[in-house]
Amino acid sequence: MSRQPLSSLVDFEFRSDFETPQTDIVPAGNPDGLDTISMTASELAELLANARNEGLQAALAQQAAAAQTGLDTLSDELKKALGELLELAKCLERVALSPDDATHVRALITGACTHIVAGQRDLFADQ
Repeated sequence: MSRQPLSSLVDFEFRSDFETPQTDIVPAGNPDGLDTISMTASELAELLANARNEGLQAALAQQAAAAQTGLDTLSDELKKALGELLELAKCLERVALSPDDATHVRALITGACTHIVAGQRDLFADQ
């Protein structure tokens, strides 16, 4: 094979394969040139049903999150009350109390127990 010398170079016009061709053709019945979507009644009904379902799912998720927040708060309050009772029980084991102190401690224990019982009512009120 013999090689011939290069005689000239020609510029190459680069075009992307991903461009859409520009057209000035307006579809019939669409004088604005705006894109239009057409769908059947059943397609529209399905679209609306899907939108309603997504809205319902979002509302249920929000309701569940709010319920979980309430349960977390209530759980924290119950833990606090139980911790108070435990501290009082430890104090009673360590010391001999005077009648006035014993009355005060009983009042604190009664208050903590009342708090726990009220918390349980709140916990199961909506059940």
